[in-house]
Amino acid sequence: MADSCAQISLEISALRTAVANIKTVKAVNERRDFNHLVNNQRQISQNIAHGFEDIENQLRATNEKLQEIKAYLIRNQKTDK
Repeated sequence: MADSCAQISLEISALRTAVANIKTVKAVNERRDFNHLVNNQRQISQNIAHGFEDIENQLRATNEKLQEIKAYLIRNQKTDK
């Protein structure tokens, strides 16, 4: 009887240790997943910012070309009269 009680006690202790290990692994995995999501969000934000920079550069270039076309049209309009 004492041996079986000692065995049960050891098994309960082993189960408690296993549950604690599972909780630790779960917490580590949750932290890793959270950090992964944070890093993904940061990268998405950076890519959006770079996209806006590219759009602004394209708009500036288009504006410069429109200014050149406008100047050309104004020059030609004066010479046509």
